[in-house]
Amino acid sequence: YERNKDTVIEEYKTILPCMNTDKLCIFTQNGMMHQIKVQDIPAGRLREKGIPLDNIGNYDSRNEQILNIVSDRELKDKSLLFVTAASMAKIVDGNEFIVQKKTVAATKLNDGDQLIAVKVIENGQEESGNTCLVLQSEEGYFLRFPLSEITRKKKNALGIRGMSLREDDQVRHVYLTEGASRDSIM
Repeated sequence: YERNKDTVIEEYKTILPCMNTDKLCIFTQNGMMHQIKVQDIPAGRLREKGIPLDNIGNYDSRNEQILNIVSDRELKDKSLLFVTAASMAKIVDGNEFIVQKKTVAATKLNDGDQLIAVKVIENGQEESGNTCLVLQSEEGYFLRFPLSEITRKKKNALGIRGMSLREDDQVRHVYLTEGASRDSIM
């Protein structure tokens, strides 16, 4: 990797540092988390295309869209922010996703709802008051508020409403911003 670092950075969309004893946690828009052991991923050469994740684990690319891929080691001391299209948001401790099963429900979703974002955050980042969550709706409405207003929940909870939406509107994009104090929001 070190010898070809420049080429790798130019050609690849995502680079995920991990060890062969780790598991990759793949979070999808339908609220599922699939795990793949790194040691089960076949080794290849730098410019080889590799093999689809469908062939290694339970992930199905026809019915699921990947939102985030995280190493299980990174989850041990971090939290995850979940936001759905219906604007339901919650923060879940990363230790809840260190499981033995290959596929588990990462979050509870209402009927017809889907995940829009799964973002890794530092433990305690939400209490610092410097991080804000920005929700953008499909109709172009934005709402910014401190991440500290999102409550910690278990993975099988729905979460809290982040933004009031019209009946035909839904959240399209989620952004985390740093350096904004609570006074600058008001």
